[in-house]
Amino acid sequence: MANEKPNPAETRSGSQQCHLIIKIDDINVDPSNVQYLVIREWMYDDVRVPRIELIITDDGLFTDYSLPYRGKKIFVQLSRDKFEKYETASGSYVDSTFVIMDFEFVKELGSASGNNSSITITGILDIPKWFEILPDEQFPDSTSSDVLASVCSDLGVSLNDSSDVSDNMSWLRINQTPGQFIQHVVSRAKTTVDDDVSLFWIDIYGNAYYTNISSLNQGIVHDTKYHIKYATEIQVDSLIKMGEVDGHDENEMLTSLWYTSLNFRNNQGANFVIKGGTTNEYKLDLNQGTYYFGNGNESSNASPVATSEVVTYNQYENLLATDLNPNTDFPGVDNNLYSGIVLTGQTDNLWDLGYLSNPYSRSSAISALYNNSVIIEVSPNTPSMIGDSVNLVVHSNISNDDNSYENSTLSGTYLITGSMYIFIDGFFKKMLTVNRTGFNTQDIGE
Repeated sequence: MANEKPNPAETRSGSQQCHLIIKIDDINVDPSNVQYLVIREWMYDDVRVPRIELIITDDGLFTDYSLPYRGKKIFVQLSRDKFEKYETASGSYVDSTFVIMDFEFVKELGSASGNNSSITITGILDIPKWFEILPDEQFPDSTSSDVLASVCSDLGVSLNDSSDVSDNMSWLRINQTPGQFIQHVVSRAKTTVDDDVSLFWIDIYGNAYYTNISSLNQGIVHDTKYHIKYATEIQVDSLIKMGEVDGHDENEMLTSLWYTSLNFRNNQGANFVIKGGTTNEYKLDLNQGTYYFGNGNESSNASPVATSEVVTYNQYENLLATDLNPNTDFPGVDNNLYSGIVLTGQTDNLWDLGYLSNPYSRSSAISALYNNSVIIEVSPNTPSMIGDSVNLVVHSNISNDDNSYENSTLSGTYLITGSMYIFIDGFFKKMLTVNRTGFNTQDIGE
């Protein structure tokens, strides 16, 4: 009986420290050949599904023997400590299959024997039919929640629904892929609470979520604290022992998000100049009068179009606003929106006339949420998912009145809107994108 060769994906080599098994169409990739691996998932993304980017050093296996063309599968299993410890702790590991979209590489020195090439491969989470145009279908007497449940069921995707909507109508899917239709439904959905926003996303495990921002504000909150040693520790058992020595109990060590760095970005000015601070909606009313369309300079033939009562949307009512509301400090421009026409019989099936304007007001609200963005490098040993919140403690170079050296303006509650699972130089780390609209009141120097 011939000796079985060891699986190169399960051997540790070079600076490899964390658990990684990766296969491309059932061909193992040696972890030491992985230059860079990143998996991204986002709360607000028209594509809706997680993406992967993989850069590997290749000696011809994937540049000559088995090209990674569109449709082939990438299987990834990744964790910082032993994988078995994280099978029930979502957000602390990756165990997913992706489908390849594109690839790119350069053949160096004429591909002489012994020369390696760096090959870049991109893909998305493997959800069958996601990019297929499905048969036209009507969803009569249904809310957006009902429709999404039906679509996810057809795709074999589990839906976690915590939404609160009142948008009963007949929804139509015409010449669209599932992703396009979901985007159509979510952008036009009506939340029961005024000025709220519906959100839909799919995580790296293939689970879908449909909810409102106001509901997310009541969800899980993680304490997020700076500590390089805790944040970079590989083994959970060692992390717990470190905490015991420093006076922290096991629960704090396992539930706190320990971070190494923060990257702040404020897009308030650009968002308010481009998207506006307030949306004023006008609807053209064509049910009255006789209409002429002007010809050249004959202004007397201008159409006497009337407008309905103006509806104003508050983009910040249910967002993670703080004491310093950017809408007050810097109102920017107003959005004056002509969302559609009002004709007898034309809107009978719609949940409301707001169906026509909701994609615009919703887009402004999402932009407001992204005014303040912080990217946090954290330990993946602590589970954290999109839709959770973080209680972020930001240190200050300047002491405040209680000598705590805490920046109260930037500290506080943020919503997790994105995650990146990164494997580089044999090390697994996680980057969180967290957002809110404004700042806390400053207390430094007071």
